[in-house]
Amino acid sequence: RVHPPRPDMVERAIAPDYALSSHVAALGLTFSANSAMPSAFASGAFIGEHGSWNRDHFNGYKVVYVPFENGKPVGKAQDVVTGFIENDQARGRPVGVGIDGTGALLVADDSGNTVWRVANADGTVIPQPIGTDQTAATAQQAATTDKTDRAPVAAVNPPANGTTGSTEPALAAPTAPAEERLTGQAPVSGKSDTLQPSQTDIAPAARP
Repeated sequence: RVHPPRPDMVERAIAPDYALSSHVAALGLTFSANSAMPSAFASGAFIGEHGSWNRDHFNGYKVVYVPFENGKPVGKAQDVVTGFIENDQARGRPVGVGIDGTGALLVADDSGNTVWRVANADGTVIPQPIGTDQTAATAQQAATTDKTDRAPVAAVNPPANGTTGSTEPALAAPTAPAEERLTGQAPVSGKSDTLQPSQTDIAPAARP
């Protein structure tokens, strides 16, 4: 499609580590590590394909699984959750995917307005429920550690004009919020937990 041809640019192109079919709109991805899914899905990634919208034939509209070995994708994508197309009509469109606290797969469907839960048929769950997002827990732990480890600081003023030096408590340097220490980014203005302006002012929620 490029005229004149640019073979030099073709040689410089970076091939992807893994490629799915065109127009599948792969919007969600989560790894199966620490999940309670069957052993066939022990090491890999689940991908939510939102699907095409202006094609003669539907493409996507499912959740697939890509197996990994040694940290790299191998083999073809395997269908995991299908059935969103019926009589040439889309009954659902997968978006985000994630592993819940019991190890099951969650699939957000923005067309069917549903969150689907896909679990092992034998009812297996992980021994200790965990969350997929550890950021909040890490921030809370950092804040707790900061409070417990903080000690009073005292400064000794040197004697002046032959008088006895005095010991007075000195103000410790303000400690950055836990979120700032984790991300290395300071808030633009105001408190770190406040958004200015609020997101509802930027993009009001509205039904499609």
